[in-house]
Order: sequence, then structure tokens, then C-alpha cells
Amino acid sequence: MLQQEQPDDFVIATGKTISLSDFIAEAFGILELNWQEHVISEQSLYRPTDITISHANPSKANQKLGCYATTSVQQIVQIMVESMQRKLSSQ
Repeated sequence: MLQQEQPDDFVIATGKTISLSDFIAEAFGILELNWQEHVISEQSLYRPTDITISHANPSKANQKLGCYATTSVQQIVQIMVESMQRKLSSQ
């Protein structure tokens, strides 16, 4: 991106769709926990703009940069959980 002649905006993403509940389940699963025993979801607190499903389109980065995701959503969640565990254990 930084080596392009003209500045531009790019979306760097896997291009895979995942629901928020699946993302949360993946994170808690890594910790061998059932997310539904630890997360309270209150419908009355939902806002019209809250994201329930995330999907990003990386096609521009694919085409212009030749950049393709090599890390799955599940691997990304694993990396995030492990990073937070390291941070918490060093406090």
C-alpha cells in the first residue's frame, strides 16, 4: 500500500462473513468456555447501527496489490485471544 504511486484506501480482510455470535463462540471456545454462560445479550440495548454480521470486501486490495488473506478468521481470533492472554499475564 505504501509503495503505490497514488495514495488510496484499501480494505484488508479475509472476505469471509462471520456473525458476531460465531466470532464470540470462537474466542470463548479457544478458552474452552461456553460463551452463552458468560455473555448477557439484552435486546433492548441494541442500536439500529450495531453490527451483527461482519463482511469486508478485499477485492480492491486483491486486484491492485495482489494482496490475499492467508489467515482465516479462526486463526485471527486465536491470535487475538493469545495476545490478550499474554498482556494479562504480564500485568
